[in-house]
Formats: sequence, structure tokens, C-alpha cells
Amino acid sequence: VRIATVKTQNKKKQAEFLEQCQPFKISPTMSKMDQIKAEIEAKRQAECPFKPEDPVRAVPPPPTAQVKLNAAAILREDALYKKKQEQEARTIAAYEQELRDASQFERWKAEMAVKDEEARLKEREDRRVENAVRAAEAAKARENRDVEKVREMHEEAEHIKAQLEAERRGGGGGD
Repeated sequence: VRIATVKTQNKKKQAEFLEQCQPFKISPTMSKMDQIKAEIEAKRQAECPFKPEDPVRAVPPPPTAQVKLNAAAILREDALYKKKQEQEARTIAAYEQELRDASQFERWKAEMAVKDEEARLKEREDRRVENAVRAAEAAKARENRDVEKVREMHEEAEHIKAQLEAERRGGGGGD
């Protein structure tokens, strides 16, 4: 109950405060900023001795020089034009030929797919055989290692037996 009364009191205070506040006013200097900028720019232009004829167009006009074509230039242009025509004719002919002869390409594509599949299967089979050989070699190596460990253990046992035997014969406690 107390929280509700505090909330209502705070809302009343906030409303009274907002009623007392005045809306923001823009400073008169801010609204005259464009006018001030224009005056400053006009003063600067008045001080400048250079006056362009056309201030909007500062880019020089494009050159209007005429180039005379001599016989060599005309022949070069003609050769270039003929070369482009021949290239376009070859392109069109190739396009027409490929449109009619798509069956040969499809046949080649099918053959290559079969060859790729055969190569993939062969590679998989080779990998399988290689893995089997490696597994057999690893098993043999493990077996050889186990046999070697057993042999070493027998040798060590024989050595220990020999030491014990020597100690017994040598008078075991003669210090």
C-alpha cells in the first residue's frame, strides 16, 4: 500500500515539473547561421582579386582538334574491322556447330563419368588392400615384439637365477 502511494506522489511531482518546464527555444544565432555563413563568404570573395568568368564551370572544355586520317590509319582501321568480323563469324559458326553436335559431347561426358567411377573404385580397392597389408604387418610386429619380450624375460630370469645360485655358493652370509 505504501509503495502505491509513493508511486502516485512521484507521478504527481513529475507532472508538475513538466508543466513548469518551457519548451526548448533555438538560439537566434543558430537560426541565422546560414545568413552569417553567406556574409562571411561574400566578404572573402570581395577580398579575392581573381574572378572566374564562369564560376560554375571550372573544368576546361574538351579538345576539339581534328585528326586527319592518312592511308595507313584507314588501312589499320579496316584490318581491325575485318578481324572483328572474322572473329564474330567463327564464334557464330562454332555456336551453330555445337548446337547440332551435342550428342558427341554427351557421349564423351558419359565415357569420362564411367572412367572416373572406375578410377574411384580402383583407388578404394587399392586402399582396402593396402590397409589389410598394413594390419597384417602390424599384427606380425606385435607378435614379434611379444616373442622378443618373452625371450628377454626368460634371459633375465636365467640371469637372476645365476646370480642367486652364485650368492648361495659364495657363502651367502659371510660378511
